[in-house]
Amino acid sequence: MKQEFKMAEAQFAEIVQVNKDGGTPVMLIGGVDIGESVQSILNRWWNTLGKKMRFDPETVEGSSRGKLYFLATPLPPEKSAAEKSIDSYDTLKKIVKQLEFCKYTSIGGSLESNSAFIALKRMGNK
Repeated sequence: MKQEFKMAEAQFAEIVQVNKDGGTPVMLIGGVDIGESVQSILNRWWNTLGKKMRFDPETVEGSSRGKLYFLATPLPPEKSAAEKSIDSYDTLKKIVKQLEFCKYTSIGGSLESNSAFIALKRMGNK
């Protein structure tokens, strides 16, 4: 679901200036693009603003509230370091569980006697 965002006057001035400047002529020379179109500059600008304000730049549309307002799909909140750590332990536990389920054995023996697997299992149980 889209929500309304508001850019600052300075940000609006930037996007107006990009449109006025018009980019540089785009030419293909020897398989290499030379120059940059207005569209690619605007796309980069919206991507940067999207990262800063936490919205998906591909979903932007105008708002009826005025030139500084726009609608976009918000990005999910960033996970804290603690949440990322918990996720990695959850993933580690799933890997250990799957390896135990497979009852993997090889010429070197089974997982139960593998020191690397034992260390991995201990890390997952912390």
